[in-house]
Amino acid sequence: MALFNFISLVSSTQIVTENRELQQLPTQLVHPFHRQEKILSSKMKKFPIYSNNSHRKLLIATESIYRFSNSYNGNPTLINDLINKYWQQTIFLSASSPVSKEYINQIIKQDSLLIKQLKKKLLITFSNALLDGRIDSNTLVQPSFTTSLPFDCIKYQWKKSFNLMLSFNLLKALKIGKNTYFPTKTQQKLIQKLKNNNIPLFVVTNYFRQIIVSEPSNRILNQRNLKNNLLHWYTDQILQAQPNQGLYESWFFVNPKDADEYKNYIISRYSRSSKQHKLSVTSSQLDFYYRLNRDTPAKMEFRLFPDLQEVGKLLKEYKKTKNMVFDKRQNYGTSYFQGQPLYFIEPVLSTKKNNKEKLLINYSYNIPNDISLKKYTAAFLTKDSALKGWKYFREQMKEYNLPVEPKLRVYNLEDFLKDLELTKASNILFIPGLDSYKQIEQQHLDTKSKTQLVLTRDYTTSSISTSQLWFKRLILSLTSRQPPIW
Repeated sequence: MALFNFISLVSSTQIVTENRELQQLPTQLVHPFHRQEKILSSKMKKFPIYSNNSHRKLLIATESIYRFSNSYNGNPTLINDLINKYWQQTIFLSASSPVSKEYINQIIKQDSLLIKQLKKKLLITFSNALLDGRIDSNTLVQPSFTTSLPFDCIKYQWKKSFNLMLSFNLLKALKIGKNTYFPTKTQQKLIQKLKNNNIPLFVVTNYFRQIIVSEPSNRILNQRNLKNNLLHWYTDQILQAQPNQGLYESWFFVNPKDADEYKNYIISRYSRSSKQHKLSVTSSQLDFYYRLNRDTPAKMEFRLFPDLQEVGKLLKEYKKTKNMVFDKRQNYGTSYFQGQPLYFIEPVLSTKKNNKEKLLINYSYNIPNDISLKKYTAAFLTKDSALKGWKYFREQMKEYNLPVEPKLRVYNLEDFLKDLELTKASNILFIPGLDSYKQIEQQHLDTKSKTQLVLTRDYTTSSISTSQLWFKRLILSLTSRQPPIW
């Protein structure tokens, strides 16, 4: 769509009647551009690509240029003028081509200075409407332009100031969040199980332990006045639409090394803001991510960032081994894998050492020093942790001839959580990798080494830093015309 080189703005009534009116006009009153169309049509017969059906499409494309060039010269009716200005206009976009460029150059030569200024103003307004999301891009290609020739046209609707979509369920729309009925009973049980797992995830936070959220660039440009802000609030909170207009994103990292790399990237890109906010990597939990991911405000996304090191090993090394299979629901290929890898140990057919009796052994995980001796279905986030779990299981099941390496089934964490929402969650135990354990242990030692006096000092310093930060911003807004590059 970036190669489109002209825009035709017409009302819905003009689309049907324009061609008929041109046919009824006398020869001496026909626009010069319409006569040039006949001259150029004889030239185009030399080129096979513009013959027959493509020639008809060229006539339609040139007619669109004609309507565009005369959008301010004619005398439209008052109703059509009001509709186009305050309610809705129809837009035709056509692909760029040498022939269309020649037509446009001829039109530009005939335009007066006033027409050129009006066209420039129209294009600026059109660009702002694109940023604001007022142009509906979810329209279908017209049936008469279904081929892939250079002059295919696409029809769009440009909605003006008073043309807003209505929400038929306003009470439901006022519920700020993706899921009005979150959490259900099944989800509530799943949240409790995830909370009991204590699976660590890592986020980048500021000095006040607030999660860093990335803002889309178009959102900054759109905050021009109160009208735009009200329009965005209505479309985001009431309609909860426009997913193509950019999202606020925040990441939960499985591997703390990836979170630390993301923090360093933010510091290198926004040094001044990072210095003021004192970014750090903070541990969180899987249940907290699950709540935010399922029930967040419109145009806000909390996403899980997979362990890049584990994904790289899975694609290059692990999938070549014979004792590993991919779940039939998993989306993967030679160079990609969707989601955070999750490993399950498959049942093994084994024999007892005494009587050679064959039995199907299901792997289960027992928490050490657990008095209840409850058995869990283990879901490992790394292959190394899965192999260590199997090694411990073999030591507990010495009476069976178990293989040295188990058969692993690979799935992903995000889809597995969706599956648990549809079924009764069994005793699932998520087991993270070694890097996560080391990071949590180090944070625990750092917190334990701090005395109560140090903790009180940190809390006081945090409150003072908040006041200083807002005071600096207030002074800067009063003394500088332009905001700093954060």
